[in-house]
Parts: sequence; structure tokens; C-alpha cells
Amino acid sequence: MRKSIVALIVIVVIGVAVHFTGFLSPVFDSAQATTKKVALFGYDPVAYYTIGYATKGSEEFEVAHNGDSWLFSKAEHRDSFIANPDKYLPLYDGLCSYMIAYGKQEKSDPKLWIITDEKLYMNCSIEAHLKWQYDLDNNIKKADLNWEQISKN
Repeated sequence: MRKSIVALIVIVVIGVAVHFTGFLSPVFDSAQATTKKVALFGYDPVAYYTIGYATKGSEEFEVAHNGDSWLFSKAEHRDSFIANPDKYLPLYDGLCSYMIAYGKQEKSDPKLWIITDEKLYMNCSIEAHLKWQYDLDNNIKKADLNWEQISKN
């Protein structure tokens, strides 16, 4: 009986502590409600052009643009983007270019990219990336046409 009372007291104490600390309640505050979306999974869009490979950005060099947060690996990249964002923005809002060509929306993998005619195209898988490049001109035409419809919605 004594063990039952001690166990009950422990359960009540833990329950009260959990209730007042919010330990098990969902983590949410008003700051999270306005949390910005980090574009390109935090990769530096300018680095694709200047360095030639996917490079993680830093919050130290962050810029807000069109409701997204863009991260850059260095101040020079941030400043280049600020001066001419359209030059560095990936086409199709950074979605998989190949999937856009076929009317579907799929998040891209920032490590699967190609620059053609000074435009940055992202893809979502090795297969999509290879298929995108195999018939590049036709895929770009199809994706551009589909993007007109997709971006209106």
C-alpha cells in the first residue's frame, strides 16, 4: 500500500511538472508562425555561377527576397545577388526542372544542377538530371510552357 501511495505521488508530481513546463505540449510560438522559408535548402545560388559547385550558405550572409530567405557563403555573393537577383535565381522557383517539363512539381536536390544560357536549372534525382540534359532544348521548351500554367496557380 505504501508503495502505491508513493507511486501515485510521483505520478502526480511528474504530471504537474509536465503540465506547467509544457514539456509534452506542442512546440509553437508566434515567431514560428512567421518563420521564413529558406530557399535552395540553404545553398548559395551565386556559388553555382562563380565557384561552379553547390555550396552551403550561412545565416551570416542572409537576404530576404520574394518571401524567401536566401543564404550565401560570402558577402560578395550576397552583394551580387542583391544587385541582380534575377541573374541568380533558379528557374521554376528552384523546383525540379525535369519534372516541371512533365507537368509535375517536385523539390530539387541542390547538388543536381546545370547552368545553360546563364540560367540555373535544378533537378531532383540523378535520373531526372540525366534525362533533362539528354534532350535539353526540348525539355526547356516543355518546362517553360508548363511553368506558365503552374506559376499562375
